[in-house]
Amino acid sequence: MQQRRFGAMIVAGVLLLGLILAATVAVRLWPRPAEVGTTQMAVGVNNTHHTIEPWHDAASRATAKRILSEVAQVQNQFIMGWGALNPEPSPGQFDWDSLDYRMQLIEDTGGVPVITLCCAPDWMKGGQAGRTNWDDIRVPPVPEHYADFAALARQIAVRYPQVTHFIVWSEMRGFFDPIANQWDAASYVQLYNVVYAQLKSLNPNIKVGGPSMVIDAWRDASSQPRPSSMRGDWGVVDDRVLQSMNYFLDNAAGYDFVVVDGSTANRDTGLNAAPEIAVDKFAQVNAWLRQRTDAPIWWSEVYSPAQSETSSMYSNEVPASPESLRLALRALEEAGTAVALIWDPQANGRRCVNCLWTDPDLGPARETAFVDVLREFPRVPVQP
Repeated sequence: MQQRRFGAMIVAGVLLLGLILAATVAVRLWPRPAEVGTTQMAVGVNNTHHTIEPWHDAASRATAKRILSEVAQVQNQFIMGWGALNPEPSPGQFDWDSLDYRMQLIEDTGGVPVITLCCAPDWMKGGQAGRTNWDDIRVPPVPEHYADFAALARQIAVRYPQVTHFIVWSEMRGFFDPIANQWDAASYVQLYNVVYAQLKSLNPNIKVGGPSMVIDAWRDASSQPRPSSMRGDWGVVDDRVLQSMNYFLDNAAGYDFVVVDGSTANRDTGLNAAPEIAVDKFAQVNAWLRQRTDAPIWWSEVYSPAQSETSSMYSNEVPASPESLRLALRALEEAGTAVALIWDPQANGRRCVNCLWTDPDLGPARETAFVDVLREFPRVPVQP
């Protein structure tokens, strides 16, 4: 009798051990979404110069809207430039028509609306009131007009109450100090903090993020002015970028999400490794950020060229392939990214970086293969 009991206990123990081991393997094979970001990343687009407009033919408008409704869960819109006119040409005189159209497009296609608070009317940066010099679109407001820019941001938040996510400025445009050979993160953060305070005073539930820093990388340490320790077969990240990100994280009045953008290509030599290797850059950047903040990580622009080509990541001229875009988005998802956005949903003439439909100025808009890639990412609650 005792032997039978002892044998039963051994059998039960073995079964229990087997269940524990099976559970352990299951955890390793299928990590919880909260740990790796699986199924937690929302994808979408930046509505830029190249998106569907009222003058395009009805069939093209229907095609574009269907695609946006289906795969562009999050849609970002700049307040000036990249498809929108000057919202405040003179102090206190507003022109909302172009921005109204873009915000209505986002609403009509069911997108989660995001507004990037860039760029600034000319009179806020030393120009003449009532005139817009589009050659100076990247120039930020001067410090004495930071409060005016924040007041404009507040007006926009009041006009579009459906928008709960705002990105302050874009890529720190105009904040590079050529004399110091460094980003002027202090001036950017000063602007950011004034805008942050205005938006939060209007509605504390509004989500504000920045700095939308471009994560520049170069071919190797010897080819760039200030190499960092963040590197791989894909290249070496510029330490000036990381220093500026650290300054923002340490000195911002607050942030609900952290915003970066960038490419798997390098500044000097284009793509330095095969796409499946180059996407490790995204994982390393997210790991570096996660050591410094637990805020959601947004990639406001994602570029994933399919081939090696000497070209700046800013040019938007090096095309992705559906597979290279898929690799990039999957790498970002696995690294815990909350939101990832592509640039230019519409082709520009024959050029398609990762466009979702062809240029309707060349004939009826047609869906591209990139749509199938975005279909792989179901809608999820946008963090935060």
